[in-house]
Amino acid sequence: MSTVQTRPSPPAPTLSATDKKAEQSEDLLATVERIGPLIRQHAAAAERERRLSREVMRALAEAGLFRLLLPRSLGGLEVDPVTCSRIVEEVARYDSAAAWALQAGNEGAWWAARLPEEGSNEVYERNPSAIMSAAFHPPQQAVEVSGGYRITGRGPLASNIHDAEWLFLTALVMEGGRPRTANGMPEMIGVVLRASEAQIVDTWDSLGMRATDSNDVVVENAFVPATRTFPLLPDYEPTRHFRGPLYRFPASGVAIFVVAPVPLAVARAAISEVRELAQRKTALGFSKP
Repeated sequence: MSTVQTRPSPPAPTLSATDKKAEQSEDLLATVERIGPLIRQHAAAAERERRLSREVMRALAEAGLFRLLLPRSLGGLEVDPVTCSRIVEEVARYDSAAAWALQAGNEGAWWAARLPEEGSNEVYERNPSAIMSAAFHPPQQAVEVSGGYRITGRGPLASNIHDAEWLFLTALVMEGGRPRTANGMPEMIGVVLRASEAQIVDTWDSLGMRATDSNDVVVENAFVPATRTFPLLPDYEPTRHFRGPLYRFPASGVAIFVVAPVPLAVARAAISEVRELAQRKTALGFSKP
């Protein structure tokens, strides 16, 4: 009786971290290409209604595109800045307002790096695709009470506010009717409250980007627990979810790589439009384009 000896199959090659990032980036771009026609289909109606359609918001969420900057340990994708920029710019090719809503909805996950772990868990564990609207300036008024702060004020330009679960605001800590100071500077905090605790004031009636739903919000004496607040300072100690290099970026750097792709895509589309127009336009005195 003879036996046939077979050589074991070589182990499958493993992808390097760089290759994995590249593969993830291409997969996400393919996803945007797949849902792009839906985004474009609803763009005109979204402009009229002044907010993105439920179909587009659902498609973006189901594709994981509101989890770009959320840590993997909380169910996010934790993509690198270049990938994030490419995704936002690609969405802007189909609708600039959808891209703006996408970048605004993702920034909250990066800011959550500064929250105590209990706070970031509360915001994202149940729904990793939760949208956080934000009104950064002017700061609200915060009065420290047992267990947290009472927040009062009004903020403009809170994009996605009708679809947001959470609202991020900045606030001055008040004491005796005046801003409290620390080391000679006014004490400022970031606070995350439930969007349902704010009143939406219908102010967003712009000529362009009307579908971003960037209305004003008013908060009156809303209680925010300390677990959903943080000192608004450049330096902070991230919790275990936010140890990756993405969360060591300065805030100004994050604003650039999520916001800049939108006007870049608009400019690119304008160039393409002019090029196409030039090829079919016949100038006065000429018989050919």
